[in-house]
Formats: sequence, structure tokens, C-alpha cells
Amino acid sequence: IAVGASRPRHGAPFAHPAVRFVHGVNDQELRRLYQESRVAVFCFRSMTGSNALLEAMACGLPVVSTDVGGVRESLGTDAGVLCPPGDPAAVAEAVRCLLSNDSAAREMGAAARRRAFRFDFKRVAGEMGQVYSKIFALGPP
Repeated sequence: IAVGASRPRHGAPFAHPAVRFVHGVNDQELRRLYQESRVAVFCFRSMTGSNALLEAMACGLPVVSTDVGGVRESLGTDAGVLCPPGDPAAVAEAVRCLLSNDSAAREMGAAARRRAFRFDFKRVAGEMGQVYSKIFALGPP
């Protein structure tokens, strides 16, 4: 199952008999799909942050992603495999490796789940609040 659009911005729609595309699902269905999956694949062209990436990680999925923007910061070195942008062969090989090595996939998935909690909005908001409190305590310039 692939979650997202089956039609790229430009060009013909992708079709494969072993792939079923779903899109427009609600949050509960999306979580169920992530929890039933074995690997999350993200082929970003650019990215600063991605809720989809963090949601997949929080569901314990190992991630294969292009190494752009903030992906490396989100994944770290143990929660997934980073591939060069524009290299579909590297993405395919990383997916193949994870699907054929359950132990490595489980370890990466567990690491992904742990890392996702570092980006929980309540935690991040609290940390940002502390930063702003220190700045305000300095008073006007």
C-alpha cells in the first residue's frame, strides 16, 4: 500500500499490480495503515519538516528517505536509511534490504519511534517557551 497521490505533478500516473494507492484517508485510517506497514518511504525533493515522516516514525516504521533538508535531523543515524536525492536505485535497494532483514528493520523501527518522541509538539513548545523566557528576561535592548 502506498499512501499519497498516484499521479505525480508532471507525467503519467504510477501503476504497479503490487501497489495500491490510498489518499484522502482520515487520521485513524492513516495510523492504521502505518501500523500495518513494514517500511516508510519518502522521496522528498526538499523538506524542512514533515509531519508524515514523524507520524510514520512514531508508528515504529523504519524509514527510507532522500537525504534533503531536515530529514537527517529527524532520522538521525539509526532510524532509517538516507539516500541521495534523485537516485531511485538507491531508494529501491534500501527498501529491498529492509524488507529482507527483519531484525534490522525492527531495530530501525524502534529507534524511529524513540526519535519521534523527541519532536513531540508539547516537548518542543516547552523548550521554545524556555528560550523565549530567557530572551524576555534580558529586557529591551
